[in-house]
Amino acid sequence: MHNLNIISPEIGLVSLAIFSALFPLFTKHKMLVIKITTSLLVALTFILLHCTSCLSGSIFDGSFVNNAYTLIFKGAILVGSVLIIISHIGHIKHTAKEIQTEFVALFLLSITGSFVAISARDLLVLFLGLELQSLPAYILAAFATSKIKSSEAGLKYFILGSLSSAILLLGASFMYAAGPKLLYYTKISYYFADYLMYNDLALTIGFSFVLIAIMFKLSVAPFHMWTPDVYEGAPIMSVTIFSSVHKVAALAVFVNLITLVIGIDKLTDKFSSILKVFAILSLVVGALGAIFQTSIKRLMAYSAILNTGYLLLAIIASMSLEVWRHSFFTYIAIYAVSVIALFSLLAATFGEKADEVTMSDLAGLGKTKKTAAWCISIVMFSMIGIPPLAGFFGKYYVLLDLVSIEEYNLVIVAIVASLIAAYYYLKVIKSIYFDEPITSAVKIPLSSELIIVIASCIVFLLCFIFGIAEYFNDLKLVP
Repeated sequence: MHNLNIISPEIGLVSLAIFSALFPLFTKHKMLVIKITTSLLVALTFILLHCTSCLSGSIFDGSFVNNAYTLIFKGAILVGSVLIIISHIGHIKHTAKEIQTEFVALFLLSITGSFVAISARDLLVLFLGLELQSLPAYILAAFATSKIKSSEAGLKYFILGSLSSAILLLGASFMYAAGPKLLYYTKISYYFADYLMYNDLALTIGFSFVLIAIMFKLSVAPFHMWTPDVYEGAPIMSVTIFSSVHKVAALAVFVNLITLVIGIDKLTDKFSSILKVFAILSLVVGALGAIFQTSIKRLMAYSAILNTGYLLLAIIASMSLEVWRHSFFTYIAIYAVSVIALFSLLAATFGEKADEVTMSDLAGLGKTKKTAAWCISIVMFSMIGIPPLAGFFGKYYVLLDLVSIEEYNLVIVAIVASLIAAYYYLKVIKSIYFDEPITSAVKIPLSSELIIVIASCIVFLLCFIFGIAEYFNDLKLVP
């Protein structure tokens, strides 16, 4: 019975996905089905966050593990998922379209895959989890079947995502060839602790391929090429999923692999140096790539690459300190809330046109829709890192950790990248308040669902300094 408790969140998510996909066949009230699904998802989130002891444990010969680390990431993903589904309901009401329950079902299956990947302790379970996350994501990217860009985004995501899956499998096969049972993290860790780490080329190449596959999910440069095109073409709610909860899951898996396979106390300077190269590349590509973008979704794609660079810096600092700090989780949580807020604001402000918003569409928004303009400005200032907003604390914790390990060069690169990024974030605010509107504003009735999501995210960004920061400071993150 305890084994079922450990995998009960995954069972619950699959059950909700089946319910939301099949129950509409027997009723015309699809919106009611989605609301029931959302309510049950809220209940599941509450249980996961408050019953950690009964959900913790190991099953399937140690291939699947739940502990405080995995559960806090799963809890964060569920909270983000609830916000996204509520926002999706509001967006559907905005556009006056019939809700498609398949979207929610695919989303829940994708989240189930994320859960499995986070708890995985061998490469086969990891592969199954990532595939269960990715396959629905390809469909979500192409969900707007009436738009050619959405179909193109889905195809590109599918082709490049399949390539990343093939790389992961190739890496796993190399590692399996290096020694018996080299699929379990603990077995691989044993080999890395021994001299084979330096002499066995198959082991080194295999683990490198596995990390590259996860870097693809994180949009680490130079494995980021799919991100701008997929973000631009996919429906705005699908982009919200890719840029928030999927990123949280990929980060958890990445940290798992580094900690449980290599071990931060055994990391060589060479590996840390390689990670620094990827961090700097991500910062540079993310900062410079967005400067000339006019599409808001493409701009946010490069912003995602930039913020991935900050996450890598937080990981580098934790490795050098030989203890996992809270900075990388704090940063991804703040970033996820920010993108959910921004895309919900675009959905609330522009309705059907939310998928194609450009800088020129934001022109004069400060005069026509003052509340929306104010909220977008808060999100942008938070992403820049203006105190006392939440984004300031995310960057502060990362830079503080880098200073504590005396990586002053990385601190300088991170600050310069932030200053460059501030240019295009401020360009959004400049367009809102100082440019004249090109077209007259269209009045769109605001749904209560979008108000709830936007208000929750804005309160988080504004009130992070009051108590929330202390909660993140006290987190114990041991994979």
